[in-house]
Amino acid sequence: MMVRFFPVAAMVLGVMSLSRGAEAFCRTTTNADFVATTAKPCDDVGTPLAWPGACVGMVVANGSKQVDLATARSVLQQELDLWTTAAECSVCTGMPAGHPSMKVTVGTAGGCTAAEYNQESGNSNTVSYFDTGWPHANNVLALTTVTYSKTSGQIFDADIEVNSGPSIPLTVGDPTGLKVYDLLSILAHESGHVLGLSHTQLANTDATMYPKYEQGQSFMRTPAPDDICGICTVYPVGRSATCDPTPHGGYSSVCGGGGATSTSGGGCHCDVGLGHDEGPVTMTTTFVLTLLGAAWIRRRKK
Repeated sequence: MMVRFFPVAAMVLGVMSLSRGAEAFCRTTTNADFVATTAKPCDDVGTPLAWPGACVGMVVANGSKQVDLATARSVLQQELDLWTTAAECSVCTGMPAGHPSMKVTVGTAGGCTAAEYNQESGNSNTVSYFDTGWPHANNVLALTTVTYSKTSGQIFDADIEVNSGPSIPLTVGDPTGLKVYDLLSILAHESGHVLGLSHTQLANTDATMYPKYEQGQSFMRTPAPDDICGICTVYPVGRSATCDPTPHGGYSSVCGGGGATSTSGGGCHCDVGLGHDEGPVTMTTTFVLTLLGAAWIRRRKK
């Protein structure tokens, strides 16, 4: 079975004000052809994406020269918790008190550094750092690959790749006024994609899922009310779901899942195939940096 690989949207650097916007989050959907516009920033045709269970397991495949493995695991868990256990759904109009019915736990095992989904063998939902050999365009800061059912929108697998090369200075400290990229902001934004959220509408300039970013900023570290309303909509308080963090197809720490069949999601190596309606689609969302900013960047290859 063939699957499709394509970038959905890009995050760009740009100057912005930090005024509070209206609640206008957007969800990622199965509509692969949707392109956000000012008139229609959110898709209302496809089926929204979501993990079916009440918990997901993730692993950090490696550390980097800038961020050691223990720190990489710690800051990832910190940002995931802000999306789930720390988020209070009652900040959203009409929602009950409580937290989203989702928990993501970062394990201590390893994982494959390639973003891939194996249909007939094991998997891992992985965060990988690339000090060298970054497999995407040089202006891509991070890239999230999500594999999901084309009919139900059920998420099967999610992987985050982070560019940690020498030209991308990362920090977990206070980035204010410095020419550095805030790793916590990057992980918070990409975690939103992992959980099924798309970029928010442009009015929400203080949201974690805002589609623009520049050096020295840290406002994306903590989900804003807009982000919280999004995650509480995807995973409502009191949702009936069981917790099984085992990846789809079972856990595997090796590339290819230990089996013969591997469907790999290379963000900029986009291959389009038809497949069956019930088959998985792999979608990549890029976090792009550019000195020009002020524009959406979209890239599609076949």
